[in-house]
Amino acid sequence: MFSIKRYRSEDRSVWDNFVKEARNATFLFMRDYMDYHADRFTDCSWMVWKGSRLVALLPANLTPDGTLHSHQGLTYGGWILPFGHINTTDLLEIFREAIAVWREMGITALDYKPLPSIYCATPSDDAEYALFRLGATLTEANVSSSLPLAASLPEDSSLPLAAALPEASSLSLASSSLPEASSLSHAASHQRENCQIPHSESSCLRDCGANAVSAPSHYNKLRKRALAKASRLDFRIRETDSAAELLTLVADCLRDRHNAAPVHSAAELQRLKACFPEQIRFWLLDYDGAPQAAVCIYDTGRVAHAQYIASTPLARDLNLLTPLFHHLISNVYADRRYFDFGTSNEDHGRYLNDGLLRQKTSYGATALLHRRFHLLLSAAAVTM
Repeated sequence: MFSIKRYRSEDRSVWDNFVKEARNATFLFMRDYMDYHADRFTDCSWMVWKGSRLVALLPANLTPDGTLHSHQGLTYGGWILPFGHINTTDLLEIFREAIAVWREMGITALDYKPLPSIYCATPSDDAEYALFRLGATLTEANVSSSLPLAASLPEDSSLPLAAALPEASSLSLASSSLPEASSLSHAASHQRENCQIPHSESSCLRDCGANAVSAPSHYNKLRKRALAKASRLDFRIRETDSAAELLTLVADCLRDRHNAAPVHSAAELQRLKACFPEQIRFWLLDYDGAPQAAVCIYDTGRVAHAQYIASTPLARDLNLLTPLFHHLISNVYADRRYFDFGTSNEDHGRYLNDGLLRQKTSYGATALLHRRFHLLLSAAAVTM
């Protein structure tokens, strides 16, 4: 019924076009994003055909132990599905046929990280049901904190990824051009200022002087006080196109607070921004003559996700991340469905950083699970 074929480089345009029109995809599944770390992950992605029609994709990589991961180099993975033609019964059959192909080529296990629900245009839990039927085990659960944003949703609430991506020609690294950096000033006088920030061809931000000191009701009391206090300071919020400028602050913060390092190098993140200039944006808050807080946003069109968050000791003392997040939530990404602060876990979800979680939920965000499943192919219940 279905034909399971391994992805080849010549399938690139077909893959990308399917991702743009899928019901559960983000720009992280575009080949320009997936292939930036091809030297570290052996690609073993799959395409599913029904006759001459492409009906599903699986971004994946293979490790020497015989495990197929979807995907180790991405925050999430899983089967990418169209708006129509494929239902849960179909996906059970796709899994059955794929497992037969995988076993034949020596793959022994599947490591599967489905796309969290808020990133999907329509409910897309078919694969999780199929994994349950196959006997997969839940091996990891990380808590992200997500804040609903849009007060009123557009009439067409099921827009595919294509609506949020530039034309295909602009996705090429060779043809991409970086927009100029822009800035937002905030003076201690609290007077209304011109806060329009031109960014490429996107809409200018509305005048946000009043929002700078007026906290929305979903902030808790502590966050409202922090915003009021920080708004009396003479800071500047600006956008930069320099990954190095952003990651300098991020690297210092991760090293000092978590003994960790950024996932991306400056060169890698700069390349990704060149491929996706409207989706990947860098925001800084300057105070006392230097950058003090930074946020890297991955914008999927539905969700504005904080990929990196960093602050200096001075910024933490003065709560300078608060006005930066407030500006992003209330102005830049106010028309998105959700603002996602990211996870607050360590040790594959077994440790929950309560202090970090409280900071994120103080803006009104609530829990969104990032799940991870393991399926031993030799034990998979393929007769269903």
